[in-house]
Amino acid sequence: MMNAAAGRLFAASTLGVVDEDLSSTAAMMARHGVRAVEIRSAQGAFIHPGSDAASRREVRRQFEDAGMEIFSVASRVRIMAEGDDAEVAAALEAELHLASDLGAHQVRVFPGAPTVGTTPSDRSPELMEPVDEADARGVRRLLLALDAAAALGVAPLVETHDSHPRGEDVARLLAALDEAAPGHPVGAIWDLLHPWRVGEELGATAQHLGRHVLGGRGYVQIKDVADRADTFPVLQGDGAAPGPEFLAVLDELGYRGPVSLEWERFWVPTAPPLEAALASAAAFLASH
Repeated sequence: MMNAAAGRLFAASTLGVVDEDLSSTAAMMARHGVRAVEIRSAQGAFIHPGSDAASRREVRRQFEDAGMEIFSVASRVRIMAEGDDAEVAAALEAELHLASDLGAHQVRVFPGAPTVGTTPSDRSPELMEPVDEADARGVRRLLLALDAAAALGVAPLVETHDSHPRGEDVARLLAALDEAAPGHPVGAIWDLLHPWRVGEELGATAQHLGRHVLGGRGYVQIKDVADRADTFPVLQGDGAAPGPEFLAVLDELGYRGPVSLEWERFWVPTAPPLEAALASAAAFLASH
């Protein structure tokens, strides 16, 4: 499964898919050396928790036939969102079952605590409640899903995102979960963009998240943008995100897991096509 690109495992998300169908997406990813896939789970995407068994088998088969595994389901579950604990936990459990059917062992979740107003992209948001209350809500929902996660062999992973963009934020949440459920399987996704754009140094993020991404416990995502304050997607290596430094820090940590391109063209359709993004990411990884 190792990509020839500097010995790294090149992965990619289907978030970059806009018009492509399943077979052409699988062929495109394989053509550019992708060996592992983060598959977006949502209505209108290739797969979602309401998809029937035949659809699940077909999605899995298409990627496997193209020489790739689906290693993670990128859900939209927000573990700290307002609402009923049981409903959020049930949504997470549905994604865990979906992942199991696809052969994946991880499910991405967002923090998603309510925030105040609109925050500039280069600043951490202000929460609408004390941070310990938001974290406690996330812990409760994760605890409710742990039995299903254990039974299925699928782990929830909390991404550095939205209300919790820094490694410090996600590590704090996972420390609280450690106290409530020692030995739990929940890990982290270190998205290069979000800790960096709000000013957390790479070394600090590594210190906070290292143990939560190493040894298959979590993984990392790459992307590039024009600037901290302008997060329009640009091809890997063409923008301001510290991609080479990020890879160097991963090497220092001894990270050997997927380096996954999260190309957000679904949300930003004026961004370059997925094919161009895959080509640039493959070249970037090969040169670093």
